[in-house]
Amino acid sequence: IYSYGPIEKGLEIDHVQENDLCRFTDCVNPAHLEAVTHAENMRRSWARRRLKAQLAAQLAESSAAA
Repeated sequence: IYSYGPIEKGLEIDHVQENDLCRFTDCVNPAHLEAVTHAENMRRSWARRRLKAQLAAQLAESSAAA
């Protein structure tokens, strides 16, 4: 973050997980971080949780069918 300067007022840092390749929540790779509004950060968080729940349900269904 320091290499890119200060975080603008009203923004916070989100860990971008394109294709879920980086699973480290403590990641500090600047290429994996993005300054976003709190609302966008929360929207992304809920979307990630929803996706994980859908994947878990699909896995459970496929395991039960086997």
